Amino acid sequence: MAEYIAEKENADKYIVSLAALLHDVDDIKLSPNTNKNKDNARCFLKENHVDEDTINLICEIISEISYKGVDTVPGKTLEAKIVQDADRLDALGAIGIARAFAYGGNHNRLMYDPDIKPHLNMNEEEYNKGIESDEDYLYSKDKEGFYYLKITVAGMPKGCYPFVNFKNFKVGASYKGKKQPKRVPGGVVLNEIDFTIKE
Repeated sequence: MAEYIAEKENADKYIVSLAALLHDVDDIKLSPNTNKNKDNARCFLKENHVDEDTINLICEIISEISYKGVDTVPGKTLEAKIVQDADRLDALGAIGIARAFAYGGNHNRLMYDPDIKPHLNMNEEEYNKGIESDEDYLYSKDKEGFYYLKITVAGMPKGCYPFVNFKNFKVGASYKGKKQPKRVPGGVVLNEIDFTIKE
């Protein structure tokens, strides 16, 4: 997925490929002792004779990818944004849900309990401590109280999130919620237009 997006966006496929392949080897949930310095990724890259500048760039991208609750930030480079988007897309659909359930089951987490409300607006520390149900993993809630899938799509404004679901998330789909500035006599107004996912 990351390589496909990189090709469409004219990004550095070498950097994107390595960052995508290695982005989970130092994940804080799986390898907390190596997470801070990306020790596993660095070791692999050095053993394969990758130069130090490229190693640092790849490790910086890996640091930016993970979902961190309300502390999540978009990647700084095009390559980081691509790997982050591909990682989020990987979490969608039947495979993503199955992966969430498999991880949750492995960590003795409930799939769903109507008595446990989703933990909303968790910061990075709260998110990394663990979530009680798979529902927390799949959904979040914004300040206005809307539930939405945890997604990132290049250029999609947050106003569109409440309109996105598993069934309508695909290339060519349009969603309400995008604001576009328009000059008018005396200033600027924001008109609501649709956002469309393009190939």
